[in-house]
Amino acid sequence: MFQTVYLGKLLGIKVYIHWTFWFLAVYVGLSNIGHGFGQAASAIGFVFAVFGCVFLHEMGHAMAGKFFRIPTLDITLYPIGGVARMADFTRSPVAELIVAIAGPMVNVAIATILFVGLSIRASLDQLSMEGVGELSSLEQLLIANLVLAVFNMLPAFPMDGGRVLRSMLAMLMPYSQATRYAARVGQGMAVLMFFTGFYLFSLPLIFIAVMVFLICSGELLKERFVSLATQMGQAKPPFYQVEDVASAGDTVDAVDVRRVR
Repeated sequence: MFQTVYLGKLLGIKVYIHWTFWFLAVYVGLSNIGHGFGQAASAIGFVFAVFGCVFLHEMGHAMAGKFFRIPTLDITLYPIGGVARMADFTRSPVAELIVAIAGPMVNVAIATILFVGLSIRASLDQLSMEGVGELSSLEQLLIANLVLAVFNMLPAFPMDGGRVLRSMLAMLMPYSQATRYAARVGQGMAVLMFFTGFYLFSLPLIFIAVMVFLICSGELLKERFVSLATQMGQAKPPFYQVEDVASAGDTVDAVDVRRVR
């Protein structure tokens, strides 16, 4: 029933929608069908709009990588975010820093364009979660992009903030040591997210926290493997992944698609 969809190539980069993404679309549709078919269709449309921004986020990584002559193999959209696979990524702190922040900066740029275009009269500082339902779909998309940018800058793998932290540490210490420190910080952030999700009864946040902890642990194991392979004179890993998590759970919770007009 569900299958991975190949959308084609953009600037030489293959683009896919993973088959698990369709479970999110079905879930959102069924969650809103009680409000009418039109409301359910609007909610699903909002999810696709958010993931359109996630795709642009990944393209930001890809374009920054291209600047450093690092080709992007493909971009795949998952229910929890996007993954850009970048070939032959060099262990350059400056390159990793710029590639990492390029994605969130795309979301900031989108939010800025929406803000200027919509000419929002009320200050964003005065908005409360109770008032989000009164916003238009484009205004909610603006907020979603800010959520994507901020969440992705948390200092934890696989978010961009974890790679920013590692690149900054790598300017002061060996890359392997920087990876270990950044991964440990990420694990601590995951524990904090887990208890926050438990306190707020947020299953998406708990799920993301568990995934972040496991991925940070994976970074530690991968770094040990790479260090061992380097000592043995083996080749470097074939590709580097830029992964982003903030999409489905936190964006839906923050913007509440059930009330999109």
